[in-house]
Amino acid sequence: MQFIPAYSNGQEPFGSSYVSDAAYYPGVTPTSAADFAICKLYTSLGTNIGYMGNVAYYSDTSYTNGTVTFGDVIYDPGTLSGEFPVFNDVTVLNVVDNGNAKLLESIPINLENGGSGILWTDDPTYGDAVAGVFSGLEQTKAGAEDAGWAGGPLMVTLISWGWANY
Repeated sequence: MQFIPAYSNGQEPFGSSYVSDAAYYPGVTPTSAADFAICKLYTSLGTNIGYMGNVAYYSDTSYTNGTVTFGDVIYDPGTLSGEFPVFNDVTVLNVVDNGNAKLLESIPINLENGGSGILWTDDPTYGDAVAGVFSGLEQTKAGAEDAGWAGGPLMVTLISWGWANY
């Protein structure tokens, strides 16, 4: 798998690297609260472009009370062939709390044919930080469709493990 930060229309403004190793929690199903992984790159790119922080809140209301704003960056194969990043404001509507893993539910994002993305926040305390990764679309109890973002303290723990071991 190749990682290309800020990829847009065939351009690699910060270079790219292939993944040499990955770590994740086994037995995870799509749209679960722990549906995330970290990847080690053959060539480090962060020393040239910087590193985005990561954040998790233990209180579910921290995600939903409006004091922290969220946005996403997605690559959708159904929109311009996935060649351009799409940016959206995101409102977290509900948190499915599985202990240290949290599935953050928002209004559905337009992903016609799969796709991937991150949920980020411009937290007043922590600055720009990853708060989750796109896990999938799911049916709610009312029959509507929500986007599920996997995150929470378990994600931050995995990232911390990666810093120590990769």
